[in-house]
Amino acid sequence: MTGLGFAGGALACAVTAVVAVLADQFSVHPWRARAVSADKQGDVVAVGDADTRRLVWSRTLVIAVSAMTASALVYARIGWAAPLPAACCLCAAGPPLVASDLAEHRLPDKLTLPVIAVTAALLTAASWHLGDFAALERGAIAAVAAGGFFLALALITRQIGGGDVKLAVLTGMLPGWLGWDHFVVALISGLLLAALTAGVLIATRRISRHDPLPLGPFLLTGALIGVLA
Repeated sequence: MTGLGFAGGALACAVTAVVAVLADQFSVHPWRARAVSADKQGDVVAVGDADTRRLVWSRTLVIAVSAMTASALVYARIGWAAPLPAACCLCAAGPPLVASDLAEHRLPDKLTLPVIAVTAALLTAASWHLGDFAALERGAIAAVAAGGFFLALALITRQIGGGDVKLAVLTGMLPGWLGWDHFVVALISGLLLAALTAGVLIATRRISRHDPLPLGPFLLTGALIGVLA
């Protein structure tokens, strides 16, 4: 990688990390005592101000490092290419969504829906730049297919929330734009990771078969794997 390429990658990673932290504060207002912990019975317990600050700083650091790592992997894979802004958008939104889903079993619409719109706009711009509107059509079909698939699962199992369905639309869009092989890898990877994790947690009696499992981390990880594939 040339010096210019390295500088471009570093800039992309830094911007992605900053946007991720800002997105987290915008979506969940962590400084307003929204940091929570859970006891062994799963009841939400508020924590004191000092503990809240410590948790928020830890969360902010993890989100920034995660966003930088994801964007660095993406940049190493696709370089300074037309879909890079959309990929960095997904990398920026991923860590805050994962943190929210793990802590509160919630994927806030105020973050998910704008990211869907921004990603769609960036991919539209990428297709216009490349003159490849077939990729845009493929990405739209993939997004609808992923959302429809998880909507069907939600109606059948009654254990998947609307936030997961909307996130599936987001995580299907970019891999689908890149190609059907990327989309299939993303979808299967997310499902396999969720199934394996659920199996381990059930086998170790950390959860029961009827307990909900946050799907956000697996959908987003699967999307990243699909982009890198």
